[in-house]
Amino acid sequence: FTSAFTVQQPLTSSVNKSTGTRKSSNLFSISYEQAYANLTPAPMPVPVNGAVGAVVEPMSTKRRPIVAGNWKLNPTSKTEAMDLLNGLKAANQGAGEGDVEVVVFPPLPFLSVAVEMLKGTGIKVGAQNASSFDKGAFTGEIAPSMLASAGCSYVLLGHS
Repeated sequence: FTSAFTVQQPLTSSVNKSTGTRKSSNLFSISYEQAYANLTPAPMPVPVNGAVGAVVEPMSTKRRPIVAGNWKLNPTSKTEAMDLLNGLKAANQGAGEGDVEVVVFPPLPFLSVAVEMLKGTGIKVGAQNASSFDKGAFTGEIAPSMLASAGCSYVLLGHS
């Protein structure tokens, strides 16, 4: 699993805007090119755990497999999203208890609805994208810490 990474430790980090290199409080530093060098074209969910610039290590082969659904730009309304979530809940009762971890990636406007409706089901909610910045004047960007505080457990990065 050289293309899958999991967050091991939250760090304080910053990005050098001219080089794109992220530096953290424990001297961990990695360029975006290095971070993506070992990734395969297939996207992998990356746990955010509220940490930007976290230490990443290859995932253990003992980890539970993940079955994830990226909703992309679907559905088109909150009502349709709620219908889809109700159907998912009904079809996957006890999903969090089994051998497979289930994750959904709805569009940003429906994240809070998904988090609320899937509480207690074992189904995780993730975001479809996240910024490399913690804060600042970056219109339209969403920091991983914002996603974590909204209840997201995962984020898709480097996908089409």
